[in-house]
Amino acid sequence: MVTRNGSVFSGGTDLFTAGEERYLQLAQPVTNIELTKQVGVHSWAEDDKTAKEFPFTDLSHRKQATYFAKMLGNKGVDFYLYTLDSAPASGEHWVTNDESAKYGLISASYYE
Repeated sequence: MVTRNGSVFSGGTDLFTAGEERYLQLAQPVTNIELTKQVGVHSWAEDDKTAKEFPFTDLSHRKQATYFAKMLGNKGVDFYLYTLDSAPASGEHWVTNDESAKYGLISASYYE
């Protein structure tokens, strides 16, 4: 659960996907969850190479893809590929409602 005062980003989002059910308690009453900046993703890099400059057969990609497949099922690899395109390693992208639904990322979001 990401609490109303909390957020997850990068590796934190990776860990968030490990939950069997994943809840987002919105920081404010909004309909577009990306406005709260509570669940974020981005690509990765190593030294001066971006993730997409490594062949997809590279162990780093295989480990990430395997992890997300275990956490998110048949949507896991697609979720991983989405993170690579979402923002550069030094950037940030806040997950939208549509993206969350597409990848089964957030079980429920609510404001209370």
